[in-house]
Amino acid sequence: MRLRSFFPSLLSLTIVSLLTLVGTASYSSVYKSRLEIADLQKSYQNPNIYIVGRVVGGKVMHDSKGRYFTSVLFQPYNTALLYTESLLFCNDVSKLLETNQLIIITYKKNAYRVFEGIGCHVIENVLPVRE
Repeated sequence: MRLRSFFPSLLSLTIVSLLTLVGTASYSSVYKSRLEIADLQKSYQNPNIYIVGRVVGGKVMHDSKGRYFTSVLFQPYNTALLYTESLLFCNDVSKLLETNQLIIITYKKNAYRVFEGIGCHVIENVLPVRE
């Protein structure tokens, strides 16, 4: 008689335990997927670099394989007159050297090729700025 009264309570305890385990397992998988999405968003970095300024000089060069590179000297916007920055771009971008107006250049952060030990960048976009 005692065994019969014990069996339903044991069965209900087992069912509650299984439901708790299933609920915890599904919660942890949802939580894990949310963490993975959050990690993905945290690890994204903008692959571009931007420079605003005027081109003040430059030179087109080529290597022994016949690949062209362009070294461009910029005077960034809102800096001292004597301050300049030099960038090396892959390919012949000599048309850039002909401009004398304020421009915004977007280029890739990672260097794609190397010219005499210096990495060159790929220009994504050139926008003129009205003054």
